[in-house]
Amino acid sequence: MTTKEKILLLEPRHLTDTELLSLLLVGSGNTIEDSTEILKRCGNLANFLSLSIPQMISFKGVGISTALLCKSLLEICTRIHSDTRVTKITTARDVFNCVKSTLYGKSREHLLLLSLGSRNNLLGCDLISIGTVDETLIHPREIFKTAILRSASTIILCHNHPSGDCTPSSEDIQITHDIAELACVFGIGFIDHVIVSNTNYFSFRANNVIKRKEVSA
Repeated sequence: MTTKEKILLLEPRHLTDTELLSLLLVGSGNTIEDSTEILKRCGNLANFLSLSIPQMISFKGVGISTALLCKSLLEICTRIHSDTRVTKITTARDVFNCVKSTLYGKSREHLLLLSLGSRNNLLGCDLISIGTVDETLIHPREIFKTAILRSASTIILCHNHPSGDCTPSSEDIQITHDIAELACVFGIGFIDHVIVSNTNYFSFRANNVIKRKEVSA
């Protein structure tokens, strides 16, 4: 049974990642063989879809039309997921659920600021900066300017690690302590800093990276 016959008889969820990807490789001589090689080199579908278009078309069987289709499908999925809005933040899992559609598949680090009201209601989730593949550009002035404009009682920082490893770097830890101290100066509670990947997250507060005296909320 071919992949196309299989999807006509069964639901798409019954297809393997290799079979799903093969359906997108229009014009490839051997779609199963090409998709197998792609997943072998990328590790999984998420890693492949997070590639840039020039990176995608470097693979055998992936032309510009296929790459554009893949990126469009990723954006559609992102918009579908973003329709489920998180309105209250009480845990790091809430933070992850709030930002995962925004940060999914990003090839560079993005820093987001979550501004909360007095009852942990989400006032806004704002993009502060875009960094490089392994470095976030954190601007304290923009963080607190945004928080003040949002009339935030408390704030949470969040950024992604495109590598998939959510372990904080020494720079992540240092800047988090610096922002926590500045938050006290501004009279704004600093709740947490959460690092996310496509499938996982790391909470500074839950892992006691933030000292309790620094957490003013």
